[in-house]
Amino acid sequence: SSTYEERHFEEDQFEGNRMDGRRLLKSTAVPTLFDFRPEPKRRKPPAPRLFPGSSTPDATKGSSPTPETTPDQEETLAMPENTREDSGEQIDIFSLSTSELRKELQDEKRKRSQLEESLLQANKKLKKAAKRTKQLEENLTTLTANLSFLNQDQKAALEKKNRKNCSWGANTIKKALQLKFACGSAGYDLLLEQGQPLPSRRTLCRRLQHLTFLPGVLTEILTLMEAKVAAMSEIERDCVLFLDELEIRRGVELDRSSDCFLGKITLPESDQPANHALVFMVGGLNTRWKQVIAYHYTGAFVSGDKLKDFVFHLIQLCTQISLRVVCVTCDMGSSNRSMWRSLNLSSSRSSVTVCSVPHPCDSENVLYFMPDPAHVLKNLRGHLVRKDVMHLNDAIVARFKLPSNEVSIAHVEAVLKLDTDQLQVASNLSNIHISNGHCTKMKVGIAVQLFREAPAAIRYYIEIGKLSPEAETTAWFFGVIFKWFTIMTARHPSVALSLKNESKYEEAIAHLKLTMEVIEGLGIGVRKVWKPSQAGVLMSTTVVLQLHIFLLKERRYSFVLTGRMVQDCLENLFSVIRMISPVPSSYDLKNALKIVTVSQFLKVPKTSGYDIDDSTYLVDFFSAEIKEVQHEAEVHEGLSACDEIEAIESLTRAEIDIVAHLAGFLVRPLALSARSCAPCTRMLLSEEVREEHTLVQLKEYNAGARNLVYVSEQVLDFVSSCESLFKNLSEQKDICRLKSPMKIIKCLIEQTVPIPTVDCAEHPNLMNRLLERFVTMRLRIYLRWLSQPEESDDGYGSKTVAGTNLE
Repeated sequence: SSTYEERHFEEDQFEGNRMDGRRLLKSTAVPTLFDFRPEPKRRKPPAPRLFPGSSTPDATKGSSPTPETTPDQEETLAMPENTREDSGEQIDIFSLSTSELRKELQDEKRKRSQLEESLLQANKKLKKAAKRTKQLEENLTTLTANLSFLNQDQKAALEKKNRKNCSWGANTIKKALQLKFACGSAGYDLLLEQGQPLPSRRTLCRRLQHLTFLPGVLTEILTLMEAKVAAMSEIERDCVLFLDELEIRRGVELDRSSDCFLGKITLPESDQPANHALVFMVGGLNTRWKQVIAYHYTGAFVSGDKLKDFVFHLIQLCTQISLRVVCVTCDMGSSNRSMWRSLNLSSSRSSVTVCSVPHPCDSENVLYFMPDPAHVLKNLRGHLVRKDVMHLNDAIVARFKLPSNEVSIAHVEAVLKLDTDQLQVASNLSNIHISNGHCTKMKVGIAVQLFREAPAAIRYYIEIGKLSPEAETTAWFFGVIFKWFTIMTARHPSVALSLKNESKYEEAIAHLKLTMEVIEGLGIGVRKVWKPSQAGVLMSTTVVLQLHIFLLKERRYSFVLTGRMVQDCLENLFSVIRMISPVPSSYDLKNALKIVTVSQFLKVPKTSGYDIDDSTYLVDFFSAEIKEVQHEAEVHEGLSACDEIEAIESLTRAEIDIVAHLAGFLVRPLALSARSCAPCTRMLLSEEVREEHTLVQLKEYNAGARNLVYVSEQVLDFVSSCESLFKNLSEQKDICRLKSPMKIIKCLIEQTVPIPTVDCAEHPNLMNRLLERFVTMRLRIYLRWLSQPEESDDGYGSKTVAGTNLE
C-alpha cells in the first residue's frame, strides 16, 4: 500500500458521511494541489548574429534547405532552455503542468455544472414566463372580446383620465340616447358617475339641437329618407301607411329648444288644448323598415274630411321621394271610420265590401284601407267577455254539423271552474282571459291566448263528459278566428301567402273566405245586430284577398307577409313612449319621438300589448348634417303683429313688491357667477334694504337676515318695465299664437325698454342673460296661470275614495 498526503487532495475528493468515521479518498480521487514555483516568464530569444564570412539568413535559407525534424524534436525545441539542460527538472515540470490542467479541468467542470444549473433555472423561469405570457394573452383576448360592446371611441375614452375633449361617434351617440331614454336622466347621470365611457347630457342635447320635430310633417325625416329610398330597388319601395292615436295630458307647455308652445290642437288648428296625438308611420312591405313621418295634436275626434286630406297629402309626399304607398292601416276609431265614410268605404251584411279608392298619385292602381286585425280581434273578445252571445246562421251550422248556433264565453268559464288542479288541461288560461278590465282588453296577447287555448280544453272536457256537446260550437268558432288571425298576421314564410305551395295556399285562401262567410252571417247579442268589428273582419280580409294577388302576380313577390300590414310597429312605438309616462304630455311626446327616432330605439317593454315587430328604422340622422331651421321670418311677422300694443302702464305697489321678489331668483345665479367682479355686483345687488323689498323681507326664514337676494334699484326698474310690457302684451294679444314667443318677446323688450349698460369688460352680456331668464320665467308663469282649473276639486283625497262615492 502506498502512502499519500491529504494536503494534495481537495475536500470533494474524500468520501463523506462514513459510518466508521474514517477519512478515505474516493476511488476516482486525483491529487490536484501541489507546491511549485510559478513558471518564470519566458525571455525573448536573442536576435540572430551574423559572423564574418557567413551569408545572410535569407541567402542561407535559400541555399540549403532546412532539415526535417521529428515531433519529439519539435517538442524539444519548443521547450525552454533550462528544461533542455536538466532532464530531472523536465519531469517535474511535466507533472506540474498535468496537475494544473487537471485542476483547470475540475474548475471548468464545476463551472459547467453551475452554468447547467443556471441554465436549468433560466429555462424554468422562461417556461414559467411563457406560460404567464400565454395566460395574459388569453386574458387579453377574453377582455377584448368582452369589450366588443364598446365602440372604438369609448375604448379611447377609457384610456384618458377624464371625458373632456373626447370625440364621440354616431354609434356611441345613438347608444347613449337609447340608454338615456331607457334609464331616464337620473339613471344616465348615475352611469356617468360610475365612469362609463359615455358622452355627457349636454353633448347629447347639442347633437340634437338642430332637430325641431314640431307637430305636422317631419320634413327633416323626409329629406333624409329621399337619399335612402334612392338606393332601394323598385320592389323594396312598396310600403304601408299606419296611423294611430295616443292619449296625452291636456295643457300647453313651452318648448325652449324650439321656441314655441306645445299642447294645442294642430289638426285642424285650434286654440283648444289637445288630449290626443295622432302619429303617422310608413313601413316596408317587402323589406323590414319603418319610419315616423308626421304627428299632430288632436282632440277626441278629428273630422273625416280633414283626416282624409292629410293622409292624401302624406301619400303625395311619399310619392315625391319615390315611395309607393299601397295600403293605409288604422284601427276602427270614430275618426278613422269618419274618414272611411268620406271615402265611401263600407261593409255590411247586405252590401258588397268596398275597401279601396283610386290611388291619388297613380291612376292605374288603387289605394287600400285596412282595419288593423289586432284591434278587430280585441273587439271580438270584448263582445264575448261582455256576455254578448253570438249566433251563427243556420247554413254554417248545417254545413259543419254543429250541435248549436250559440257561441258563448260561458263555456270557457266552465272550463276554468273544472280546471282547478295543479296539473291543468289549459295551463295558459286564467280568469284574466275572461275579465272585462280596461288593461286586459287592451292587450292583444290575452285575446290571442283565449282563441288559441280554449278550443282544445273545451273539446277535452266534452270528450270526458264534463261539458255539454253544445260547447263544440264555441270551440269551433274560436278555432276559426284563431286560424284567421294567424294568416292575417303572418311574419314567417311558413305561414305566409305564397304560390310555391299550391295546396297550402288554397287552404289559406279557403279559410279566409270561410271566415268572411261566418262573420257575415253572425248575429251578436239578443237582437243579433251588426257590429263594427264584423265590418272590420270583412274589410281587412277583403284587402288581403285582393292585395296579395297584385303583389304575387304583378309585383312578383315570392310570398306576402301579411304581418307587415298590421300596425304592431306603431303600437310598439307607443309602448316605448309610455316608458316615460303612462299618459305623456305634449312636450314629453315630442321629445320621446325625437329620441326614439334618432337613436333608433327598438327595445319594446315586455308589458307591451302587441306582438314585437321585426322592423328597423330607415333613416340614420347622423349620416348627414341637418341644418338649423331659421326663424327670422316668424320673428319679423310676430313683431309686426305686436306694433299695435298700447302704451306701457305702470305697475301697482303690490306688483312691484312681487317683481322685486322674482327678480331675486333671476339675479341670484348671475350674481354668483360675477361675485368676484365689483362693478357687476354693484349693478345687480343693493347694499341697503329699500321699501320695494318689503315682501322679500317677509319671506326671510330668519327675521332681519339677508339670506335672500335684494336687487339693485337699476335692476328692479328694468325688470319692472319688462313686466309692464309683458302684462300689456298678454292682455291685448294671445301669446300662445306666437310662432317664436321667446324671440319675439325678447326683441320687443329690446326695442321698447332701455337696457342698462354694464361697465365691465369681463361680463358684457350680463343684462342680456337677465333678459333671457326673465322671458323664460314669465312665459312659464303665464302658462301655469292658463292651466289652472276653472272649478275646484270635489274634495276627495284619492281616486279610490271618489270611486266609492259614485252613484
